[in-house]
Amino acid sequence: MVVDFRETSTGGWIFTKKPKVGTANRVSSMEDYSAFEDDFIVVNRPADPKFMIGADPANFSNKSESVHIGKGKTKKSSSAISVLEVATNEVIGFFKRRTATDDEAADEILKAAIWFGALVHAERNVPGVWKYFIKEKMGGYLNYAVETNADGEMKRANEPGTYLGPNNKKEGFALLGNFITFHVHKQEIKEWLKEADEISSMEQLTGFDGLASIIQCLFGIQRPYIEIMNKTFGESEEVVSLGATSYRY
Repeated sequence: MVVDFRETSTGGWIFTKKPKVGTANRVSSMEDYSAFEDDFIVVNRPADPKFMIGADPANFSNKSESVHIGKGKTKKSSSAISVLEVATNEVIGFFKRRTATDDEAADEILKAAIWFGALVHAERNVPGVWKYFIKEKMGGYLNYAVETNADGEMKRANEPGTYLGPNNKKEGFALLGNFITFHVHKQEIKEWLKEADEISSMEQLTGFDGLASIIQCLFGIQRPYIEIMNKTFGESEEVVSLGATSYRY
């Protein structure tokens, strides 16, 4: 997949920055475990990730619910995606709209990841998204929580992303508070800041999808998966730059 961006009135994306010339669509590879093959396979990964994507996709519990949305009926939850430039702590991309299926949400996340060369930290409770990445052999773009064992060895979690349950919500809101305190002056995208002003408790997070995607970004940069990615998995020396423009938002 090769990604380019063209602004449309219905696309749902806001960007304050685009990838620098020569950095977009740069893909490398590594060996990783695939649950679909039950074996280690070569997967695509970002060549030099400097962005973290946080995603809170709408969860469709069954096929009939997807059909319900596809017919134009309402659903409270939207899919939300944020792109964080790690070096500057600036949210430079934001997406929020209803998506009809898990695959549609996953495709939006994947296109942004390829375009920016970003790792993706998504809500773990929506497995359709990360399973889509693995199925498409793009599992190297997924970001994982990292734990340190008693011997000091870092090990990644079995599944990517973070589940925003009660305990993680508390940590996530603490990360969000610090992020706003120290970096709010850098933020040009105001849509997620409006949600931060409106929310009054952690329990309301289900209705604030954009804010949840920001929290996933912040969880992602707290988990130093990139540090063990190159050490644990065999990386290809070849970096392929996908220079065509066949896919557009």
